[in-house]
Amino acid sequence: MKTPRITGSKIISTLKRAGFELGTKETEILRLFCLNQNQTISRSYILEKIWGNDDFYTSQSLDVYLSKIRKYLSCDKSIILQNIHGFGYKFLVKE
Repeated sequence: MKTPRITGSKIISTLKRAGFELGTKETEILRLFCLNQNQTISRSYILEKIWGNDDFYTSQSLDVYLSKIRKYLSCDKSIILQNIHGFGYKFLVKE
């Protein structure tokens, strides 16, 4: 069975059409998740890719951005941003 792919550009344009205003970091994080769709990625990997470091303050910022992204994605039940306890996240796209 082939895994459905959703591109960063597609999801971002869909969210914008739905009236959500995405900031630069939110856009970068969503694109990173789309590139690593259905794969587990670590918090430190996200922090390094988006902010260039993984200190406490950027980690807290990531939490805020993920909360916003979850809110945006809540209208589409086929997309789930799953926590992987003690490691990171998995951006799941269902058929």
